[in-house]
Amino acid sequence: MEQLAVLVPYSFIRQRTRLSWRDVKFGIEEGILQPKDAIDVAMDVMEHGAETEQVLALASSSPEDSLLGLVSQIAEQEKPPDLSIMRRKWAFLLLAWLYEHRARFSDPLDMVGKLYADLDYPEQVAPFVRYMPTDEPDLGSKDLNEQRLFQKWADYLQKEARYFLLSQV
Repeated sequence: MEQLAVLVPYSFIRQRTRLSWRDVKFGIEEGILQPKDAIDVAMDVMEHGAETEQVLALASSSPEDSLLGLVSQIAEQEKPPDLSIMRRKWAFLLLAWLYEHRARFSDPLDMVGKLYADLDYPEQVAPFVRYMPTDEPDLGSKDLNEQRLFQKWADYLQKEARYFLLSQV
């Protein structure tokens, strides 16, 4: 992430969707996911019976180990991802985490704009980016306009949560 550094805990992610190994690699490389979270992903994979020698090695690793190399090896065994789906998933996870923790930030809508740019402008996010043009009339006050953006953000999260939970992409 170029404009914004946001770490999303794996405990938050696992409640919303599953990550492929390529998702894990992307998350670590982009600074969204801590490398040590790959150990928890490996443990979850093992619980679902998808154990390989490399996954077992990762699950038994120490958080202090260099984990990205092993994650990369495991990720290479998966088919190449649809980058638009991967970016969509990370946009959802980042924006869900930010929304749930928005009270911690002085201007969460500014952070949405930065994430929008960092994630290569996903079209699903545009409706609640403050600086994007809209066909809707101005509500006359900054507060009312921002309330509308927050509602659109919440609607987006609800829709994406269903998509990623049901599809487990």
